Amino acid sequence: MKKSLEMIMEYVGFEMLYPDTEKFRADDKLLTLKEDSELKFIFFQDFFKYFGGKIEEPRRLRSLSWLNLLKDADDKSAISAICCEDLVVTELRDFYEKHKIQRAGPQGQNGPLLINGCMNIFHIRDINGIIRIVKSSWYGYAWLVKILGPNNNYRAYVDHRFFAQ
Repeated sequence: MKKSLEMIMEYVGFEMLYPDTEKFRADDKLLTLKEDSELKFIFFQDFFKYFGGKIEEPRRLRSLSWLNLLKDADDKSAISAICCEDLVVTELRDFYEKHKIQRAGPQGQNGPLLINGCMNIFHIRDINGIIRIVKSSWYGYAWLVKILGPNNNYRAYVDHRFFAQ
C-alpha cells in the first residue's frame, strides 16, 4: 500500500474470504428479503436499477480489509491512499454478507460495520460494470443504503469506514 495510506487512513482489520462454489445472485439475496427478516435495508436511489439481476461468479480466495478515514477526503483521494481502484472494488456478495452476519441494535458493535452513524463505504461494480459507491449506515432498525455514481464528487468524513480487497 502507498505511504499516503498512513496520512488519511487507519487500517482496522481484515478477514480472509475463502473460495466457494456458488454464484451470488443479487435478486435471490436482496429482492427476497421478507418483512419479518432480521436483515432490513432501506434503499435510496434505485438500487435495483444498478444491481438487480446481477450475478457474481463463485468467490476466489482473497481478503477483505476495513480502514477508517482519519481526516475528511474526497473519494478519489481515499482510493489513492488505499492504493488503486482495483483493490478498492469489492463484490456485492461482500456487502450482503457483512450486513447479514452483523447484528446491530442493543447488542452494539459486533462486527466490522459501523453502527454509530458513520458510513460504511463499498465500491461495487454494477450490472454494467460501472463502479458505484455503495454506502450504508445503521438507522436503529435497518441499514440505510445510498448509491452514488462514478462521477460523483463524494466527500467522506473522519471515522467513515472503507472496505477494500
